[in-house]
Parts: sequence; structure tokens; C-alpha cells
Amino acid sequence: RLRHRGDTVIMSALKAMHLDRQKKIHKLLTEGLLMGHSVDIDTSDIRDDLTNDAVGYSFLTDRRNPELHKESLLAETFLRDEDTRKFFILDLPGGEWQWRCSNCLQWLERLSELEKLLMIALFHLTGGTARMTELCSLVYLNLPTRRRALYAFMKYIVYAVQHLKTSSITGREHFIPHAADCYNGNVIVFNLAVLRPFARFLAEKCGARMQFGDAYGTALWAKFGGAFFTPEDIRDELRRESTEYLGHALTARGYRQVNKAFRLEYLKRMDGLEEVERVMEVPEVDAFQSGHDPRT
Repeated sequence: RLRHRGDTVIMSALKAMHLDRQKKIHKLLTEGLLMGHSVDIDTSDIRDDLTNDAVGYSFLTDRRNPELHKESLLAETFLRDEDTRKFFILDLPGGEWQWRCSNCLQWLERLSELEKLLMIALFHLTGGTARMTELCSLVYLNLPTRRRALYAFMKYIVYAVQHLKTSSITGREHFIPHAADCYNGNVIVFNLAVLRPFARFLAEKCGARMQFGDAYGTALWAKFGGAFFTPEDIRDELRRESTEYLGHALTARGYRQVNKAFRLEYLKRMDGLEEVERVMEVPEVDAFQSGHDPRT
């Protein structure tokens, strides 16, 4: 345990919070969004041209990755099954039918919750924590004025955060890479390749019920309604989580300060960790990943 601004932070409680969040992500994906169906894609050999800055390019749009081009997979799976078809479709007399937009919007709300939890999991568990403003604004494909943040590098899914404060001072773009863990990395790719196409489809069908933004087609994490998450959306969830597990609220800054202590608490059981720390200069890596100069 440690003290943060007078409050006690118990490492085992933080660990329980992270584990429970992962359980929520898995349950939300398998039960809430896939609705019990077994749907999978092969992400073992993703091709990505890290130098390609063409507008619209991403490894998700690269035709060398056919497994990531199954936009109709989820719709076909749902509509073949009688139970899930009834959830999305209302049959009318005379063979007519219409979309149950209230249920479609409910599915989109579940997707928003999944993406919020994924963002928070990566905020906590991918090294030095990124800043909320940059994290919320990430895009997964190249735009005319912005470079994508999501990459497939060897067997890893990596997101790169641009530290806007440093860039504005130096006049150069500074991208700070963070490698996702295996499970969450796969969920990110599955979300963008399978769930998001269905979300765009539902948004089109239910456009008369509400106005949708374009984040479903660009944002790495999209809020309900096709908008970008705001830093306050994430701060609210961080406060809620920490109050539930620690008994007091921690903001993004508070988590950033206890993050290293938490990681060292569980990494110290690894053989040879001291040598790894010495060779990799972990404090410097942490500083750079958080957008700081390690000398300050």
C-alpha cells in the first residue's frame, strides 16, 4: 500500500479493479454485443505499412488483410439466427418488416461502454500513462490533417499518442508508442473490423431517430451517437471506479502518479527485473511515455 495525498491506495484493490474491468470487457463483448454467438477473425498475421501516410490508409483498410474486410459478418450472423433477428427486426403483416430502432440504439450504447472500458484499460496497463486529451482524440486511419494512431507491429497492436504540448513547443510531431496486451489488442482489432461496420450500418438505419456523428468511421474509441469521448467522460469513470474499489476518488493525474508503483509491485516477482530496469532505464522510458522530459 502507499499514500497518495493523504489517502491510502491498496495495491491489491487496484489489481482487483483491473481484473474486474477485464471481466466486464469480456462479458460485454461476448454477451452484450455478440449476444452469445461465436464470431471470430484471424488476427495472427496482420500486414501494416508503417510508412504509408495516404489519406484513408490503415492496416484495417489494407487489402492484404482479408480477415479484416468482413464488414457484413456480424449482420449476417445476427439475421440468420431467429432470436437475434427478433431483437433487431420487427416483422409486419404481409411480409413487411422494419428495424427495431430502440433495440438498435441499445446495442450501440453497449458498444460505447465497451470502447470506454477499453480506453481506460489501455490508459492503465500500457506503460507510462497518456494524457486524456490526446487519448480521446485518437483516430485509427489517416485523415487529411491527422496521422493515424493505431499500428500492427510484428505481433503487437500499438497505439501512438501525439503529445500536443511538446509538438507545439518544438514544432515537430512527437508520437509516443504504447503496446496493448494480447487480449485487449485483439478486442480493439475485432471492434474496428467487425463491430464498427455493424454500428455504422445501424446508425444509417436509425438515422431518423437521432443524429449520428462520424466518429464510428474515424475514431479509435467512439461514444454513443458517433461522437468522440471527452476527457471528462473518462475522468468520471475513473472517479467512479476508484471510489468503488479504493473508497476515494482518483483522477487521471492521481492514477498517473500511482501507476508506476502498481506496475513495480507486480513486476518485481519476475526473475531478472533489476537487470531489465538497469538496461532499459525504466524511469526514462516512463517519463517519455507520459510526455515528460526525464531530466525534469
